[in-house]
Amino acid sequence: MFGCEPCDRQSCRRHVSEIGIIAVFIAWLIAISGCAAFKSTQNNLADLFSGKKTAKSNSKRASAKDDFDFGRSDPNRLLLSDLTPGQIVTTVQTRFSKEDRAAAEKIFQDAQALYEQAVSITEQDSNSEAAHKLFVKAAKEFQVAGAKWKDSALEQDALFMAAECYFFAHQYVKANRAYEQLVSRYPGTQHMDLVQGRRFNIAKYWLDLNRDKAFWEKGINLTDEMRPLVDMSGHAKRVLNNIRLDDPTGRVADDATMLLANAHFESKKYEEAADTYEDLRRTYPGSKHQFQAHLLELKARMLSYRGASYDGTQIIKADKIMNALVTQFPHEIKEHRQYLDTEAGRIRTLLAERDFAIGQYFEKRGENRAASIYYQSVATSFAETDLAKDALARRDELADEPEIPVQRAAWLVNLFPEPKSTKPLIGPSNTIMR
Repeated sequence: MFGCEPCDRQSCRRHVSEIGIIAVFIAWLIAISGCAAFKSTQNNLADLFSGKKTAKSNSKRASAKDDFDFGRSDPNRLLLSDLTPGQIVTTVQTRFSKEDRAAAEKIFQDAQALYEQAVSITEQDSNSEAAHKLFVKAAKEFQVAGAKWKDSALEQDALFMAAECYFFAHQYVKANRAYEQLVSRYPGTQHMDLVQGRRFNIAKYWLDLNRDKAFWEKGINLTDEMRPLVDMSGHAKRVLNNIRLDDPTGRVADDATMLLANAHFESKKYEEAADTYEDLRRTYPGSKHQFQAHLLELKARMLSYRGASYDGTQIIKADKIMNALVTQFPHEIKEHRQYLDTEAGRIRTLLAERDFAIGQYFEKRGENRAASIYYQSVATSFAETDLAKDALARRDELADEPEIPVQRAAWLVNLFPEPKSTKPLIGPSNTIMR
């Protein structure tokens, strides 16, 4: 069959058998690591088809969406990359190792020797392929050592060294994941400052690379271990957001917040950018980014405002930011004076348009007293705008009109009994009335 000799057939059968065993083992790993997620998905589908939408299920879906968007996910979860031929042995060793402290110390020492050997090579050639291979080999050994002595100082150092090895080998996805595992298991780790600095540099590299690459170069990545499989920008934002959550008082927390806000701004997600700039302003009042955060938040608020027919939060906050800029940064705003003068006038006009639109709304409903109040507010508070004269004219025209709309079909309304006023339980003297 197929032109094979008998000996070749036996060899083929042996290879097929080996492949089958590996496939079954991989399927088993996926099953035991993903059963909880499968059950959750199964329950959500059952609720969907049964028409049940409980608050609990909705909150779970909202949480899942947040995890997908910003990746606040378990760094210890099993990934497809853990099942590749070069990684599956380490995956098995780290997930199914029994505690053996003596072996852990021995493996850690061997990994340390590999690390030092790789460092000595990079001192001569920073891009040495041999050094990169040694770093990767050391990283795997560190991971195995940590798995053999959990909840120990050795595991903490092993996780950190594994992440460092991946970082120096330019395998930034694996490095970031190892850093996340360290922070997840040891939130108060002594390596926190260096860890957050590394993660910040990784996120910044991904953002810069995403900015420099053409659209068709940002597709699925199957070869470059320096960047994620897909969506470099999204992964970078996730890392930056986690940096400020994992260590909100750390030395790069405000830098990560500023870089995250700028990334949102570049992505034209202006509302997210404005909220992140605001978070920086409020959380890090002593940050060197304060002026830029104020200025860029103003721009983001103005760009995200949709008009008088929509929510006015953005334009109201923009007005407050403008006042804060003038008050807190009198010297820094000098080079931006023309822009700020233009925007200040625009903000005043938009606020006037908003109040004028509310006045028009009440006027159409026949609630002329409320309409007159808003028109008067426009004329008084925004006297410098073109709408001030129009507001006064509308107010004067409504002077002789009924203050409230005429009740239509009054005879029908009168058919219903008047509700009796409820006797208050508490009287003027704060005593219970009998």
